[in-house]
Amino acid sequence: MKKLFVSFSSLLGAITDGTVNAEDLKNGLFFFGCRREHALQPGAAGEVDERQWKKGSYAAAHPTLVDALLAAEQEGRASWHNMAVRTDSPWNLLDGLLTRNGFPPLQPLSDLNAHYCYPHVRETIAERAMALEVVY
Repeated sequence: MKKLFVSFSSLLGAITDGTVNAEDLKNGLFFFGCRREHALQPGAAGEVDERQWKKGSYAAAHPTLVDALLAAEQEGRASWHNMAVRTDSPWNLLDGLLTRNGFPPLQPLSDLNAHYCYPHVRETIAERAMALEVVY
C-alpha cells in the first residue's frame, strides 16, 4: 500500500528503525508540516535539528530522506505547506497532492472548518477506504 508521510521527524525515525524502507520512499507521498528548507537542512535557521535526536542516530537517515524528497518533488509526489503562514488551507493543498497522484480529494469534509492534524488526516483517509497508509 502506498504511504502518505505527514511528519518529517517521525519519518526520520521510521527510516532509522527500518519500519520505512527504500521502496516506501520511492513510491510514497510527502506532505510535511515543516518548511521545505527545514526538511532539507534542519536547524539551518536556528530551529530544532531532528538529526541530533536519539543521540544523533537520525543523522544517518537524513541523506536518504533528502534524496527521496527531491525525487518526489520532480515526480509530483511532494507538496509543502507552512503551518505558520497559511496562504491556503492545508486540506486544499493535501487534496492537490492526492488528486495529482490518482486519489480522490478529501474535500468536502463533513466539517469544512476541520482542524488539520495528523490523526484527522489518518481518520479521514480510513473513513473513505482509500488505499493509502498515513505515516506519522
